Amino acid sequence: MDKLIEKTSPFITSKFSTRRIMLDVIIALIPCIIAGVLFFGWGTLILVAVCSATAFISELLFTLIKNNKWNWEAVKNSSATDLSCIVTGILLALNLPASIIWAYDKEAMAFVPGSISFANIWMPMIGAVFAIVLVKMAFGGIGRNFANPALTARIFMVIAFGSVMGTVGTSNIIGLDAATSATWLSAGRDAAAVSSNWFNFLIGNKGAAAFGETSVIAILVGFIYLVIRKVIDPRLPLIIIGGVAVFAYLFDALPSGGSFVDMMLVVAGHILTGGLMLGAVFMATDYSSSPNTFLGSVIFGLGIALLVVLIRVFGSYPEGVSFAIVIMNIVVPLIDKYIYPRAFGRQKAVRGAK
Repeated sequence: MDKLIEKTSPFITSKFSTRRIMLDVIIALIPCIIAGVLFFGWGTLILVAVCSATAFISELLFTLIKNNKWNWEAVKNSSATDLSCIVTGILLALNLPASIIWAYDKEAMAFVPGSISFANIWMPMIGAVFAIVLVKMAFGGIGRNFANPALTARIFMVIAFGSVMGTVGTSNIIGLDAATSATWLSAGRDAAAVSSNWFNFLIGNKGAAAFGETSVIAILVGFIYLVIRKVIDPRLPLIIIGGVAVFAYLFDALPSGGSFVDMMLVVAGHILTGGLMLGAVFMATDYSSSPNTFLGSVIFGLGIALLVVLIRVFGSYPEGVSFAIVIMNIVVPLIDKYIYPRAFGRQKAVRGAK
């Protein structure tokens, strides 16, 4: 052998680069953004732009300050260019109420639906900085964050800016008849409301605390795209949604009584409203904060489903998806400690074999 080449792992590389995966996620989120514009007006686009730009600038400045390099080469090598911060910014915007960009009528003491005001624009900017700097970069950047940055920032904003984050927006197409009202989850979870509004629930013409969760159809389009592009494993979102269906039947529909049809309508309401679909497809599937094995994903998904239903049915907060996913994100290291992939080349031990 004339020449010995020494090289450290990884020895196998993939055609799926971080930038390509993030670009696919951004494409998958476009239907949700379009639905937000159609049902809540152009102000939602401003939210997406502000959160994305703030997230990009935050990550770029963090890497430049950390490396103490201030040249064009450092900018090109910054992790901000892999688009993951843009995904975080878009997801944060989709988790915000459309009313955060609406003007506030002091005499009526209420937001003016459909109007645009920049008075509160600093709130989503702080949320984006929180997500990138404190949740993502402070723990080492992409792949090392302990929880989904966008969801953690949403929880922070719900606690810090509760009066604004708690406003629910409802609107018709193009936001012409925008209004504020309660969601199905906060209005008693009535079976009759699902029966008479199931189509509105599907397309997005309903009350939504976060404008990105309004259209189930838009989320499903993004889900199908990500599955076709092999960006996400479809089993985890299906486990979460299926788990919510089972637990909603056991803890909400069954105790409330009524006919079998009414109980199924209550279960359908839990699935079609709130942030369940958005969270299950786009945030629970975050690579760095979800388990490494299928069995771990089953535990992770069912844990999210159980927490979602418990918070919705027994808690004082009508929605629990954000809290449930972040809590289970924290449990993931424990799951991976005891449930891990079999080492490559190692044969499964046969009981009784000598």
